Amino acid sequence: MVLPNSSESPIPAHHAAAPQVLQLLPGRAPGDDLPMAMALVRAGVADGLGMSVAGAGGRMEPHFRRLGATTLELPKRSAFSWRDSGLRALLKDQVDLGALSVIHAWGLEQANLAVTLAEESGAHLFLHLRRPLPKRGLFDRRTARLIARCDRILCPSAFVRDSLDPYLGTADDRSGPKVDLMQPGVDLDLFAEDAVSPERTISLAAAWGVIEDPRPIVLVPGQFADTDWQDRIAAGLAATIAAAGPDADLQFIVTGDAEAPRMERFRRAVTEQGLAPFVRLTGHCADMEAALKLSALLLSCPSEAEGIDHLALRAQAMGRPVVLCRNGAAAEVVEPDVTGWLIDQNDPRSMAGALGLALSLDASQRAHLALAARSRIQSRFGLARMQDRLVGLYRDPRAPVLA
Repeated sequence: MVLPNSSESPIPAHHAAAPQVLQLLPGRAPGDDLPMAMALVRAGVADGLGMSVAGAGGRMEPHFRRLGATTLELPKRSAFSWRDSGLRALLKDQVDLGALSVIHAWGLEQANLAVTLAEESGAHLFLHLRRPLPKRGLFDRRTARLIARCDRILCPSAFVRDSLDPYLGTADDRSGPKVDLMQPGVDLDLFAEDAVSPERTISLAAAWGVIEDPRPIVLVPGQFADTDWQDRIAAGLAATIAAAGPDADLQFIVTGDAEAPRMERFRRAVTEQGLAPFVRLTGHCADMEAALKLSALLLSCPSEAEGIDHLALRAQAMGRPVVLCRNGAAAEVVEPDVTGWLIDQNDPRSMAGALGLALSLDASQRAHLALAARSRIQSRFGLARMQDRLVGLYRDPRAPVLA
């Protein structure tokens, strides 16, 4: 592996002419990672790069091939050890390792698999962090060693980037990785009101049972496996209804799958607090663009601090205000009082106040907020911006740090 500030010779000519990039995806890649990986494959192929994607196969594999990538299937449960070169043996007949310029590992486990291959092939190892690292403790030496052996670390937010500090060397240590702020890209052609057909909107409204219900919809992505989330959301919804009165003109659509006992616990809390007339549990939503078009605003309050809230970015691209808990990267996602509101995680009255403000906007205020939100996403989180920045790093892995 070539360290970013080393004095070794430049990239070989075959790398400079047509860099080969291998993306390593998790066996169960998070839903937000797959669209980004596909967008990067599309941009890389268009720029003349050789793009390969290695993962556990699945329904997305044909899509990657149609975009021009070589797809490689890895075992669903990897048996590779910390320094095993088994990945090289698995790929040697499918990838030109001599021409490999960049290995883009989507997560710590994938970087762990790739570190020996990167060192043996001379490829640059990029680690894409999705979530913040925990505060460093006694048993995190292995993670610190892995990070030190990466060439670049791509962070979706400053919040994730800052979590790396305890794992990095001193400011004078020039052998460590470059840490880039690589904010995710939102497809503004996909997440646009005009892109969602009336047929899709009507179909989802029928599935939700809201075709004849004119009340504004507050969309709430559910986390039913988290009992703390259930309690906080139920308390916040109850406070919102209490503040609005018994004739409250709103309804909550809570999406997401869950095992029956966990879903039942939340359903029972909704019933016991008299929220049933205002709350619909709709299960998994496969058409999030239509869901956002139907909704007046998004309420997203995960218990664990996320690296970045992709759905909140997409909601703003659709011109919808967002209400987020003040944790993680929330302050980077929303511009408070301009494109949405930040609330205290454990304060139901804070949630009720923000939702009340969002729902009280008149048509002119909503139009101005929508314009500001979409403009902000376009300038800071546009898909083309992310593609250009990362394809540039694929071509020049030693480029200066991206801020």
